[in-house]
Amino acid sequence: IYSKKMISVRLGSEQMDKSRIRIKVCSEYIWRYAMSQNAKIMFRGIRTWKKDGKEERALHVLNTWGPIVFGPLKWPLKTVFMEGDTRYLNLSSTLIRETCADQHSRENEKRSGGSCLEGMVPKEVEEEVIKAYS
Repeated sequence: IYSKKMISVRLGSEQMDKSRIRIKVCSEYIWRYAMSQNAKIMFRGIRTWKKDGKEERALHVLNTWGPIVFGPLKWPLKTVFMEGDTRYLNLSSTLIRETCADQHSRENEKRSGGSCLEGMVPKEVEEEVIKAYS
């Protein structure tokens, strides 16, 4: 999960126009959503190629062929893969989603004053992630 700041750092320009970067969680084909928003490039976060490579390559094939086979007959979007921080290798998006959705975790968060995702995602994106998956 990446914040606008993390993406701009990855691109090598903290001074870039972040208003053009959008982070979206969606349930439809990601390439179809991106094209509907006139995106020029997609960023996909992965843990490592060793850990996620097989699945990510399969998704990349779907994202590449989807626009050609299922329409709207357009050239596929460029995709940039970004490997995550090695501190988070043992985490998965499923675990993050389940933690955010777990009412018990959110109640403990309120009592302790911390975040249910503390130590699971970078502090600067905790609120965005909780909001996206709650």
